[in-house]
Amino acid sequence: MGGTFALAAAGVGAMQLIDTEQADAAPAAVAPEQARPVADSTKVLAKLADGDRSYKITQAQVEAEAFNRYGAEVLESMINRATVKMACDGRGVSVTRAEVDAEVAAGAKKYEVDVATWLRMLESERDVTPDQYRNDVIWPKLALKKLADTQVEVTPEDVKHAFIRTYGPKVKARMIMTDNLRRATEIHKQASANPSEFGALARNHSIDEGSKALDGVIPPISMYGSPETAELERRAFALKDGEISGIVQLSFPGMRRYVILKREGITDAAATRLEEVRPLIEEELREQKVQESVAKVFTEIRDRTVVHNYLTGEVTDPRTAAAAQRPATR
Repeated sequence: MGGTFALAAAGVGAMQLIDTEQADAAPAAVAPEQARPVADSTKVLAKLADGDRSYKITQAQVEAEAFNRYGAEVLESMINRATVKMACDGRGVSVTRAEVDAEVAAGAKKYEVDVATWLRMLESERDVTPDQYRNDVIWPKLALKKLADTQVEVTPEDVKHAFIRTYGPKVKARMIMTDNLRRATEIHKQASANPSEFGALARNHSIDEGSKALDGVIPPISMYGSPETAELERRAFALKDGEISGIVQLSFPGMRRYVILKREGITDAAATRLEEVRPLIEEELREQKVQESVAKVFTEIRDRTVVHNYLTGEVTDPRTAAAAQRPATR
């Protein structure tokens, strides 16, 4: 979503446009940044002296330096937030201050700390001030949820798959990954002839940097991890310990990968009764589906918004893009 807009799952940024309404009050509250006094650009922020020589640094100089360093990134984030604001105005959607405070409290409760401690943790560990968190993280998240009208359904099959994925047995394996089928075929022939050399082959030929350094060792494979890895999961669970798989093709957007596995064992299930963890699974699935819906609605809003970015000189116009994709008529 650009800039720091992805700080929240729904998308946020260091943008300064949104006003939040006072809870149970008709007029909207003034946005924090609108309430701040206008800074005096001539104000001296620092003064240096060395004998009879001195130098002053003004607010205008600091602003210019900050703009040159971070202006494009901040502007991009402001554009994203303004996009959400316009959509809210068009739909009559608003987020109250009470709703924002409740979401902040919910975040603190999730980590079993009080709100003040939670806000201090965010500022010290993520460099996000309380105002930034409320206005740049929580507000867009709640606004996009309302725009998405997120009435999600968690099905029994969803719960079953999530239970198996999270708590079921997992295959321990080594992996060799390549981006070339011919090379994968050659490596597979060598691995099949000398299974004990699989780790060395992974170290010398795999393109997956994380696992090649560990002689091909990868995190245990669970079922129902993702649609893209479904075939790999099926093959892993079908193997016997010590057995080497055939070549498995993984297709991701814009690239193909060819994978060879060597199964080395299987873990025990972390839980055996679904009912013990059903509430937790349902809550996590619901939140995941809400976030997917929120991301989708933001993409839809962004894709219909015309943006003229005069700082970068870029113009985003979905109408022009759509016209370019239409076949020419005679």
